[in-house]
Amino acid sequence: MSWSVNVQLAATADAPAQARAAVARTMGDDPRVEVAALATSEVVTNAIVHGGVRDREAIDLRIDQRADGVVRIEVGNRAGRPFAGVGAGEWQGPGQFGGWGLGIVRAISDAWGVDHADGRTLVWFVV
Repeated sequence: MSWSVNVQLAATADAPAQARAAVARTMGDDPRVEVAALATSEVVTNAIVHGGVRDREAIDLRIDQRADGVVRIEVGNRAGRPFAGVGAGEWQGPGQFGGWGLGIVRAISDAWGVDHADGRTLVWFVV
């Protein structure tokens, strides 16, 4: 069975938690829900912290399950500033307080990537 859910989030401090809740509601008792929720939270946080999204601007969240059962989650911004390359999970030096989000996404998802087009950045992953 395939399905798709679109959620628009406001870029606020609550957005990562709202995104996790949307994934949990959508995926229900799927055993991958915790992994999907964590990865979604990391990508939404990156969109806010590194993506140039102004306070309360829109962040788009799309959750798709394909007929083969693969779940693909996409987080997009319209700010025109890429947010996916920052840190990418690589050591930045002593005292680093961030930059690990995409490393986490890379470690816990089956695949992930970034698309840039028409002033948008879209970070996606599959579980």
